[in-house]
Amino acid sequence: MFYFADVAIFFAILFGCVGAASLIFKIRIRADFQKLRNLRGLNLALVVYLVGVWLMTFLLTLAPPNGADYDSLTYHLAAPAQYLRHGKILELPYDHHAYFPFVMEMLYLLGLALQGPVLAKLFHWIMLPLCCITLVAMGRRHVSIRAGLWAAALFASIPLVQIEATTAYVDVGFSAFVLLAFLCFSHWLDGEEKSRGWWLAWCGVFCGLAMGTKYFGVLFWGFLGIAALVVMA
Repeated sequence: MFYFADVAIFFAILFGCVGAASLIFKIRIRADFQKLRNLRGLNLALVVYLVGVWLMTFLLTLAPPNGADYDSLTYHLAAPAQYLRHGKILELPYDHHAYFPFVMEMLYLLGLALQGPVLAKLFHWIMLPLCCITLVAMGRRHVSIRAGLWAAALFASIPLVQIEATTAYVDVGFSAFVLLAFLCFSHWLDGEEKSRGWWLAWCGVFCGLAMGTKYFGVLFWGFLGIAALVVMA
């Protein structure tokens, strides 16, 4: 069964978020698409490979959760479903997982409220393209566009990444937040003086989202925080 409503709602939200991000971060979407049209050879092949991986995992994400999605069914989706059932966020003392950081689960709550579990899963799938795009941006900024494409292709080739991108887990989302935090931090390090505070603030936002997704996020926040103090000393 193809979930047309889930896909339609997802892309409506996605286009809205892309538009908002382009305004906030002054991303020139049309210019970037023009650069894609100019890619040739190996660079073009890497882009085609990435799109192929995204499409494959997208189609797999449209399947409803099953027995293989153990964590999704036991708490990533189950806890938000209980919140919706009771009409509020409440304590679930029978499940210790409900005491974990729940940023991604709040996205799943939105997906469940709007449509169902497939839409919730799509909120995690989009983190795979976001990770890849962030890696491309980092590579282009510090080395070359080809280096970024290779990094993205290698990341997208990890079997566990592909599997988790099709589920309502949180690890790919966590990776996206951490990568975005590092990208913003690099902009803060060597960006224009008038915008450095802006990039450091967004680095903090993404560190917060990472910490709100997995406890491990505090390690990256600590690392970047110490690095910022060293730079400013």
